[in-house]
Amino acid sequence: MDIDSPKLSGTDLERQSQTIKKGEISDVDIELDPSKDTEERFLGNYSEDLARIEAYMPTRSPNYVGDLLSPSIMTHKWIQSSSNRLEDLDDDELDEPLDSEIATINTLPYDHAQPHIITPEELFTSIPPMITPFPEILLQVPFYRNLMHFWVHVASEHLVPAPAHVYTDNPFKVLLPQMAMHYPSILTTLLAFSAKLRSNLISSNDTPSIVTDQLLARSCTELLRLLKDSKSATSNETLATVLLLSCYEVFHSKDFNRHRAHTIGARQIILARNSKSRRNSNESNRIDENQHHSNSGTESDIAFFLMRWFVYVDVIGALSATRNSHNYLSFKDDLNAYVPAESVATINEIERLEQSVMNPKRDIDHLLGFDVKFLPHFTEVALLIRKTNAYIEECDGNLTELPIEIITQALECKEKLTKAYELGEKRRQKKLDKIIDYKIQKKKASTNSNSPPNLSNLIEQDNILRCTNKSFCDMGILNLYRRALKIPRESQIIQDLANGIGLIARENLESQSPADICTIFCSFSAGCETLDQDMREFFRQRFTKLIEMGNVNALKSLQIMTRCWETGEDWIVASRILDIDIALL
Repeated sequence: MDIDSPKLSGTDLERQSQTIKKGEISDVDIELDPSKDTEERFLGNYSEDLARIEAYMPTRSPNYVGDLLSPSIMTHKWIQSSSNRLEDLDDDELDEPLDSEIATINTLPYDHAQPHIITPEELFTSIPPMITPFPEILLQVPFYRNLMHFWVHVASEHLVPAPAHVYTDNPFKVLLPQMAMHYPSILTTLLAFSAKLRSNLISSNDTPSIVTDQLLARSCTELLRLLKDSKSATSNETLATVLLLSCYEVFHSKDFNRHRAHTIGARQIILARNSKSRRNSNESNRIDENQHHSNSGTESDIAFFLMRWFVYVDVIGALSATRNSHNYLSFKDDLNAYVPAESVATINEIERLEQSVMNPKRDIDHLLGFDVKFLPHFTEVALLIRKTNAYIEECDGNLTELPIEIITQALECKEKLTKAYELGEKRRQKKLDKIIDYKIQKKKASTNSNSPPNLSNLIEQDNILRCTNKSFCDMGILNLYRRALKIPRESQIIQDLANGIGLIARENLESQSPADICTIFCSFSAGCETLDQDMREFFRQRFTKLIEMGNVNALKSLQIMTRCWETGEDWIVASRILDIDIALL
């Protein structure tokens, strides 16, 4: 692709088109270049959607509530009310300035949250108001409305590690559905994704492939239209659609080449957008360098959300993929700055410095589960692993020692990652101490009591995200040591890291919780390396629980992990022998 042009080249369009054409849409024929009339008839006619649904579920009631109110789903422990608050705080305390910050920091461990049965009234009122009125497809096909409700109430909460009652402005829950109401390609992909997640969560083939195929057919038809128009080819709509398709393929877990092809497409869009932005910046001659949009770097900033989403997929995909990892982080392997990751970290730091009181969501990113300052270091880890693998290939697999250049870069990377974590922890502890001190002084003033209110809760408030942050940090170091520096598994350094990640999960992260799901690669990395039998059994149980949720990638991961325990092989080698292709996101 010509990065000096804001448009996708013919080659990129052809690649995306072929990816779409080869998609898993078994019963629907998609014309690569349909006529306008045929295209309009297909997109505007919902009789085929209804027929497919009725053929599989002929007695389904055509209403807004439908399956969502069935006891098997509504009493499930994963469904939590997004209106949960700190139970032990007095009502008047919640009005204090610092307490509003407390409410946004992570609160109690997942198993302390109280389950809540969603009523029909809440089902309607809790949908973000900006997404109404419904598009025609939701009005015409009641089952699709049910899928949209499921996405907002359940599915979106399993895509981020932060608990729902803390992360109330989760962009998967609020921003993406709002976009879906305006952009058909996002809507139909989101509905297909929701159907897949629902089938996984309730452990049944709740939605047949002929229904999701129809939705994906609509998505792909719309996406082709967007890609062919130079004005829309790099739009937020197009990028969000491609990222949704990429992540859908991860959860579908049948052909990760399709996931990687969509990730490549998203990267081309990012590059084109960055090129256009640089050119516009040059033309304006830095008109107002200090001016920022009011929502810049916030959860309502669409571009910031999409950039973080893409960078997470690209970087963690590069680290966790069992094959074709070169399809991620596709740029020169010279450890130069990875522009997307640096951009996210820079925007986050600018917003942090501009706020007199730091927003907790900009500290440990609630979307990612770790400090965004880790992203450039994770990128460096992935590229150093590539360097080591390339050197081993040059030696025909007979590695005796690594070049001093790789060793030096790896040790420097470890120091930078560790420093970023330690500085962040000092900052967070200072913040927590300030809150505790404020609560003590407030209690003294009101009751003359020296006993601080809710002290145990305050200490645990940000526990989950601090634990996921530590897990990701140690995961990066573990992969650096094992895969870039080739430190043996038996080394005490490796065992301390692997068992440490396991202890964090066992003591602080509830099984099957969003935090547990979103740290799957951390658990996988540690599980493959630990030599402790008790810890191996813990990881086996954890992954078995994820498998019970319908997580196909957890099943594949456990197969790889078990072989590592039985043979002593590295997980990359074990996955190749087992012929398992996954990326753990």
